[in-house]
Amino acid sequence: MTAPRTKRWGLVALAVAGPTAAALVAVAGGIPAGEAVQLVVQSCLGAAVTGLIISGVLFVLRRRPIGVQVAVAAFAPVLAVALGAGWAASQMFITSHDLWVLWVVLLGAGTVGLVVALLLGRRVAEASASVGEMARRLGERGPGTTLAPGEGRPAGAGPHELVALAAQLEQTSARLADAQAQAAAMERSRRELVSWVSHDLRTPLAGIRAM
Repeated sequence: MTAPRTKRWGLVALAVAGPTAAALVAVAGGIPAGEAVQLVVQSCLGAAVTGLIISGVLFVLRRRPIGVQVAVAAFAPVLAVALGAGWAASQMFITSHDLWVLWVVLLGAGTVGLVVALLLGRRVAEASASVGEMARRLGERGPGTTLAPGEGRPAGAGPHELVALAAQLEQTSARLADAQAQAAAMERSRRELVSWVSHDLRTPLAGIRAM
């Protein structure tokens, strides 16, 4: 329960820090108080609407490849800035020339962000496939199997969570092998005990029968 609660508070802190930072920038830029409040409120509302839209799209695409979802998530800040810039231009906070300049910058930045997001999604997808292949090979070869990075185990340069998951799979396989060895040893001990007891009982019984 501690980890989810910590993450929840982290999101709340981030949500509070954003508007606070926007207000501080407005004050530092010498924007009048009334306009500053209007800018902060409208920008936060636009960002919230964008977040809801992107969240809905991600929910619809929840079964699609991770690369597609990462690309959609990377599009969120670009869309938020575009909506904010459009609103600011409609309220005469910036000129139409400045707006067109901002569109050009956003297109360039959005393209770079999209490419980076697709590369990240591809990397995560490859590492996820490696973990799946590792689990399959461990299941085929049985407990105690150790795989090299080329045999389905994610390379050390992969995402930390997936590399840790691969290590946990190997540790679980090793523990299962130890448990099987202990079970086999106990079974051998049981059989030896039954054999000894049977032998000890047969010897006096044979003497009784001879009498």
